[in-house]
Amino acid sequence: MASERELKRQPPDLATAREMTTTIVELCEGDSGGPEVSRLTSRYLDTCDQLLGRSGVGLRARGESSGQQARWTIKVGATPDVRGVAEATEIEIDGLWKEIPTILSMGLRAVGVSAELEEIARLTTVRERWMRSFASAEVEICMDSVTVEHPAQFTFFEIEVEAPERPVLDQLLDLLEAYFPDVPPSQGSKLSMALSRGESSLTASRQHATKELGVNLVRFLDAAVPLPAPWATVDSEHLA
Repeated sequence: MASERELKRQPPDLATAREMTTTIVELCEGDSGGPEVSRLTSRYLDTCDQLLGRSGVGLRARGESSGQQARWTIKVGATPDVRGVAEATEIEIDGLWKEIPTILSMGLRAVGVSAELEEIARLTTVRERWMRSFASAEVEICMDSVTVEHPAQFTFFEIEVEAPERPVLDQLLDLLEAYFPDVPPSQGSKLSMALSRGESSLTASRQHATKELGVNLVRFLDAAVPLPAPWATVDSEHLA
């Protein structure tokens, strides 16, 4: 389980996305090499009455569409604030496309999600990723070219910058907003953008109404971490 802090922007076109990304990379320090590029499919699940979405919970499987392996993620609290910064709790488990990992299934049922799940969105993301340093902190810079396949077909672009502390993002945002005053903060996640069928002005209306389910789910999954065997410490000390 991890805490995630990232700023989000959804530029209106590829040219603006490239310009913004280049500016962010140049504001940072570190290796001047090119980005790491990946192409992944993401499939999102919810109940028919959108219980997860209404509770601020996202459930996603992500991986190569032609493979069998997928990384399952539950994310709680991913709604950006007025500056476009999202601070979420994220639980990730590697598994298979064909089944939700047991511990995530147990967690969902433990907090009352008993209805059948259905696919609510599917999208493919080509991600260009840089690792750099800003304000003495390591930051991850991503430019995503997103193609939504379901529930409607369209494309959009998103820039994400993740940092370990909020003040680092605020300092970067001060500079970014000065360079690009006409690009507003993102109002929602990729999922909310997909569900809004590309109408960014509608993403805010799809945000959650209650946080209780998400809070309880995080508590359950946080308590479900593996316990170390009693000989683990002894063995590690012996090896040292």
